[in-house]
Amino acid sequence: MAVWLDRLGALLASLVLLTPVAGAAQPAPLGSLWRGKGGEVRVVACPPGGDTDAYCRALAVTTATRTIRLGGGYMSVKTLWQRDGARSGPDVLVLGDFGGSGGDADLFAVTLTPEVHVTKWTGERFDIVAVRPGGPALRLTLPFDIEYFNDAPHAGVIILPLPVIWSGNSLVLDRRALTTGHVSRRTSDPAVMRRELRAWVAERLPHGRDHPKDPDAYTQASVERLVGLMLSGHADEARRMLDRNWPQRLDGQEILPGGEDRFWSAICRAVVTHHLWRTFGPAGIPHADLIQRGAALPA
Repeated sequence: MAVWLDRLGALLASLVLLTPVAGAAQPAPLGSLWRGKGGEVRVVACPPGGDTDAYCRALAVTTATRTIRLGGGYMSVKTLWQRDGARSGPDVLVLGDFGGSGGDADLFAVTLTPEVHVTKWTGERFDIVAVRPGGPALRLTLPFDIEYFNDAPHAGVIILPLPVIWSGNSLVLDRRALTTGHVSRRTSDPAVMRRELRAWVAERLPHGRDHPKDPDAYTQASVERLVGLMLSGHADEARRMLDRNWPQRLDGQEILPGGEDRFWSAICRAVVTHHLWRTFGPAGIPHADLIQRGAALPA
């Protein structure tokens, strides 16, 4: 568990997003991307009329009797995984990446027999969906991203790996991987959390600024640690950690009550409104009820 988390962390830390530029890159070649028994997934041209026709690509499944369009508008397409022998999973897993800094992409699971079946997931930062090695079933990590928290800039996104596994004919939460280790790789540094929370209190409570002057007020390390605990089934520990590190006084003055609950509620709302939470549901996450109750607190 620790190994794949560390590897994914290294991937996220070194992530560089490249957008093709005319004259500097070549569009993905048209034609067969993957061929299986009974059909294939093909890269096809986008319909005419767009600004990026030379680079725009679409995906389609073709069989002997029909063609099924999967999606389009992609800057790049690739095969992430294909079933090998008796392993559990779809026939092929394909990613269509829209390009740009947000990492918007479509993920398709395609099965050709006994009939064509396609499942699609869409998300921001999906360009870094990763296949986890080993085991008899397809296992992935999907990026659970917290965007713009505390008005942090787009580049200040927090991305945590959510483990999922193929079951039946779709993906479900990988409960074992989820609960055997913290999703967040960041070690608990009380000094960092206390510094960020003090900055948040100093910037937000007295002044209500939309854009904090102190970068620590974005609370990125704190949110990464707390949400990591929450997603791995330790929301109770996350709530206690926040309480231990919340400042009681600021510049010699007692802090008015309510700020800690507002902060906790904001984190919980960011989690429960995330499309991956809605897609996979909280049933596989211990202490999900604490997160849902926190989200219901007044803003």
